[in-house]
Amino acid sequence: MQKISQSLSYLSKGDKAKYITPDEPEVEFNLTFNIAPESIEDLLAKEILTSESEMILRVKKPDYLGESMWDMRHGTSIIQVRILDKDWLDKFQNRSIDLRPGDSIRAKVQIANKYDYDGELISTHHNATEILDVIRAVNHEQLDMLNEADDEQ
Repeated sequence: MQKISQSLSYLSKGDKAKYITPDEPEVEFNLTFNIAPESIEDLLAKEILTSESEMILRVKKPDYLGESMWDMRHGTSIIQVRILDKDWLDKFQNRSIDLRPGDSIRAKVQIANKYDYDGELISTHHNATEILDVIRAVNHEQLDMLNEADDEQ
């Protein structure tokens, strides 16, 4: 459904698309119909299990302008996280909070797992409901200099 909806989104007003098979009559697509990926997940989901956990996430790609997903690293996994802490997000986007490449955030994260009718995982969504702290990345050059100074003593 998502692939069909996405393919039809490129067509202009007045364009037409039909579904044609050898055994069935032709069916014309409704070009005004559009379905979001989240809606498809909701149709397929039988159950949504949510939990909240405090996590440390390394910032890979922040969102400086809007309210879209941030790419974060958690262990060896890259996950997308929506920042729902509006006050913190406003401060970050107004440059009141200094967050640089390699820095991490400590946050309360709501994790929603959607399962289908066979009990198979459809998707996992992460929402940072509260940013607790910014953890600065360690400057390895400075650490090396400190270690060298300790070795000399």
